Amino acid sequence: MAELVGHAAVRFVASDTRRGKMPPKELEKCLDLTRRSFDEGACGLSFGLGYDPGMYSPLEELEAFCAVAAKAGKPVAVHMKALSWMSPCYPPATLKAHNVLALEQMLDLAGKTGVRLQLSHFIFVGRRTWPTADRCIHRLSESCQHGNVSKDSGEICA
Repeated sequence: MAELVGHAAVRFVASDTRRGKMPPKELEKCLDLTRRSFDEGACGLSFGLGYDPGMYSPLEELEAFCAVAAKAGKPVAVHMKALSWMSPCYPPATLKAHNVLALEQMLDLAGKTGVRLQLSHFIFVGRRTWPTADRCIHRLSESCQHGNVSKDSGEICA
């Protein structure tokens, strides 16, 4: 059995902010709790970004959590923010399909922080998302070709 630190669980314990940007002191408390969890044996970090409060967490927060995991040498498993063409995770005016945007954001975070990333799954909800499947698979394949994805483990190793 390998236990992961849950982003939402840490946030609920260490922060009074339920949605959106946390004050710096609360974020640091969350990051300290994540570090402590790694020190006590947690094998990685888990993001449930398709659910509250993760779906409302800003990229800066996710980057900070990823950086802590990277420094500890721990992977990040992620259920991405958006599964549909449009979702409550992003402003309606965002022109790019939200599921494509969610994938690109996680791949970019892995690249910026050096964290090993495990994508829990791809889901394309509704017929409008089906045409985006090829684009998402192509983007992931590009990461493989550039050495950012370990084909054996399914982890994205930026």
